[in-house]
Amino acid sequence: MSGICDKIMKNNPFKYFKKITTIGSGGFGSVFLVEHIKSKRHFAMKMIKPEDETDLEDTLTEIAL
Repeated sequence: MSGICDKIMKNNPFKYFKKITTIGSGGFGSVFLVEHIKSKRHFAMKMIKPEDETDLEDTLTEIAL
C-alpha cells in the first residue's frame, strides 16, 4: 500500500490548476471544476482529506473510483 501512498499528490494542486467553481461536496470531500493552467483544459477535481490513519484504506478506495 505504501507504493500507492507515494503516488498521491502531496503538493498544492492549485499550483497547476485554477478552481472555477465548486460542483458538490460529500462525506469524503469536495469536487471542483478546475482548469489546468498550462493546457486550459477543464477537469473535475475531488479533494479528499482522511480524518485519521484508520480512514486511509477508505480514502485509497475512493481514489481508485
